[in-house]
Amino acid sequence: MPSFRGSVTLDGTDGRALPPEYGKWNLVYCRYAAWCNQGVWPRLLIHLQAKPDVSAVLLDSTIVRAHVSAPKERGGSRAGPQPGQLGTQIHILADCRGRTRHLRVTGGQRHDSTQARALVEDWIDGLIADRAYDSDGFRAWLAPRDIEAILPARRGRTNPQPHAPERYKARNAVARGIDGLKQWCRVATCYDQYAPRFLGFCTWRWLGSG
Repeated sequence: MPSFRGSVTLDGTDGRALPPEYGKWNLVYCRYAAWCNQGVWPRLLIHLQAKPDVSAVLLDSTIVRAHVSAPKERGGSRAGPQPGQLGTQIHILADCRGRTRHLRVTGGQRHDSTQARALVEDWIDGLIADRAYDSDGFRAWLAPRDIEAILPARRGRTNPQPHAPERYKARNAVARGIDGLKQWCRVATCYDQYAPRFLGFCTWRWLGSG
């Protein structure tokens, strides 16, 4: 289904060019926006993944460095950056096949690891993530949950922990998905002002690619 911000489509063209079989363009957008605000897209994402591969999950994040004229975040409700910030941060948890289970959106100044505990589910067996998530506190949080931490140690660590290099290679699945997501101009330029709609579009794209 096409999605819009006002009368703007995915590629920046006029939404009034929507084929008539979809109905009125503004009604299509209003339904899309309502689903974003009500959290329908994330629920659909979970519902359609009846048999996720959770022998280990993949955790990653990416920054969308919005154009200087992109909408600015105000009061934490907008998807764009505040003055002086890097942009918008998308946090992603995926199964071993790269199929996304959870997405979160924060300001670009938030560190990758700040959303890790909110995204990780207790019933998984292992967590594969890059060295940005390597910390004593996070490892201690994973240990009592019997979640194996497959995390390369940060450079300069005085007590680096070993990890399984072969299993770590699976992280490229979520990295490829992020690369594909950022090819869409609606994500790269932050067309959506409000965080629920930006998150809704990102989720919709993962649904389409999964």
